[in-house]
Amino acid sequence: TLDALTEREEREERAGRERAVDCVVSDYDMGATNGLDFLRAVRGRYPNLPFVLFTGKGSEEIASEAVSAGVTDYLQKETGSDQYTVLANRVVNAVEHARAERARRESEERYRTLVEGSHDAIYIYRDDEFRFVNERATAITGYEAAELLGTDIWSLVHPDDRSRVRKHARERAESGGDAPATYSARVLTCDGEVRHCEFSVSTVTYEGEPASLGSVRDITEEKRARERFRALIEHSTDVFTVVDANGVVEYESPSVERVLGWDEEELVGDSVFEYVHEDDRERAFETFTEVVGEPGFVSDRETIRFRHADGSWRWLEAVGSNRTDTTIDGYVITSRDVTERVEREGCAESNPADERRR
Repeated sequence: TLDALTEREEREERAGRERAVDCVVSDYDMGATNGLDFLRAVRGRYPNLPFVLFTGKGSEEIASEAVSAGVTDYLQKETGSDQYTVLANRVVNAVEHARAERARRESEERYRTLVEGSHDAIYIYRDDEFRFVNERATAITGYEAAELLGTDIWSLVHPDDRSRVRKHARERAESGGDAPATYSARVLTCDGEVRHCEFSVSTVTYEGEPASLGSVRDITEEKRARERFRALIEHSTDVFTVVDANGVVEYESPSVERVLGWDEEELVGDSVFEYVHEDDRERAFETFTEVVGEPGFVSDRETIRFRHADGSWRWLEAVGSNRTDTTIDGYVITSRDVTERVEREGCAESNPADERRR
């Protein structure tokens, strides 16, 4: 009975186990009820549970009603034991199909949960039209999903970037998906706003046919922050140096030329400690080691000598900070030329009377 089936299913569910019943096999004539009524009752509570109607009362009318009610298979009883072999095969096939279908639904559900929860916009297109978009895609573009589906994808790409992005798509299609497919481009929102984005696109099979799967990260605010930072450091009298964990220079701000005479690309790839005076090198390295050991750490000021491009030594007041937990993903050394102050203080120490006269 349905109550007995429900009781077994609930018991297994409470125990955290898989489904207790893989398939229901029912006759048609069952006294107070019949197989069709039982099928409808089961479908009302377990719409995906395999149900085989194995009946000696066969007719086209009963078979039609069974199919309409959602029967998995319909088998009419015959004489001889071979019918039970056929029945067993039908049950095995029904259960295997149901398990495969359940696995597919669970996989699609996990995928949809992952895609919809992604911080990146995810879309699929074929024949230059959107076939799928997640919620993040609608958030970035400002369009509803229904507005995007079927829309020409190139209409959302900034006109100045369109030919370049289409070229990437052609190369990917011609190479069978092996062409590089990570690039930056601007996207136009429904309000005409320009958003700076990073794209990653690959070739996939969607609904049985080749398609393109893309993920998009909106980097507009990051780009604006970098531009503000760039504008700030380009006019700063301080030198900003970004190094890796080994102290190798990855970036020098333009002020390095004004302060130390080096072109901003000239020191890139060299160890910053090569340019520190040998008497200050060990102390500078010890401080840098502390910086590397803790994300967000900012060192105390250290006054060291650094070699000028003309071979002379300049006194720098330097602070190191660990920015590996930011978009910089490196170690920043901020340096200020304090040569005049150090020399003045040194002169004052050696001539206290002169200092008092000042």
